[in-house]
Amino acid sequence: MKKTIHWAEPDIRPEDVEAVKQAVESGWVGGGGPILKEFESKFAQRVQARHAIAVNNGTSALIAGCMALMPENDNLRVAVPSLTFIASVNAPFLFTRDINLVDCDVKSFNIDVSNIKKDRNLIIPVDIGGAPCNYDHIKSLGIPILEDAAEALGSEYKQRPIGSLSDITIFSLHAAKIITSGEGGMMTTNSDELAIKLRSIINQGFVGNRQPWEYKHDQIGLNFRMTEMQAALGLSQLKRLDEYLWHRLALYNLYHEILGDYVEGYQQCPIDCKNSNFLFPILVPVKKQAHMVKRLWEIDGIETKINFKPVHLQEPFYYTHGSIPLPNSEYIFRRVITLPISNKTTEDEVQFIAERVLYHLKKINKDGVVI
Repeated sequence: MKKTIHWAEPDIRPEDVEAVKQAVESGWVGGGGPILKEFESKFAQRVQARHAIAVNNGTSALIAGCMALMPENDNLRVAVPSLTFIASVNAPFLFTRDINLVDCDVKSFNIDVSNIKKDRNLIIPVDIGGAPCNYDHIKSLGIPILEDAAEALGSEYKQRPIGSLSDITIFSLHAAKIITSGEGGMMTTNSDELAIKLRSIINQGFVGNRQPWEYKHDQIGLNFRMTEMQAALGLSQLKRLDEYLWHRLALYNLYHEILGDYVEGYQQCPIDCKNSNFLFPILVPVKKQAHMVKRLWEIDGIETKINFKPVHLQEPFYYTHGSIPLPNSEYIFRRVITLPISNKTTEDEVQFIAERVLYHLKKINKDGVVI
């Protein structure tokens, strides 16, 4: 039987299991415990932010970020890239229908700021695959920034860690991400005011200075709290972040060495930025894409993905946004294949994957026919 190579797989080690076990045995299994506070503190230090606020998942972080940055008149007008995981759009859609789905830059895959409508009062840039957006350009717009860095923990923009640049930055700690707490997310900010607001929003709008016996709420909030067990796993994983980043860089370099110029293209990260390498996307001819994904799975047991179908082509948004031409997003979507690159992917597996990619590229002709 052929071995299955998963697209992503969490690296759970004995020390992670022990950390979660100790959290359970402590008796504090809900939110707001001492392990969670340590996790937030260590996370904030790592990304050089004043505050880190843990939540139950990355989508909750996006929702809380939208609530915290909501204008006083509640008239939210958002710009967000169409080439992204749909959560980046689902979150603001809870509060507004005035969403400007923006095309991407065909080289970086990230949002093309020149296409943003002039009347926006919130931008949600997405660091696709861990490659940072152009934050100098984004900041020049002079509007609040809710950065979706779900895939970018460990990335840097001009030697500044992602998580320290925007009004609010959100990270995902999903099982497939660079570090995981099973599910989970993190928000970072340098604003004391926003940090207080975010902590209230994720805890049913409770005021921060209430007595333990009081039920006082000064704003609308929800329950987005992270549990102590999730925090224990996340804190244990955070200790290995540098190890994971170096491992992914080695895999990234090996893929490039083997695939070279045989593929149609790669995502490009500016030379003065650092990519976490959460994704390894390649571009292949349009008529080969579907065959490649299917053959790699059915013949070789290699799981790949097409990240991402643009939001303006997704069913919930197609009737309102589908007629808007976003050619770069569609160009990438119809050619991209993301190959396995995770904390548990080995160099031998990358060697095998890359060789099979080259094999199938040759076996499928320019008309998409297997020869």
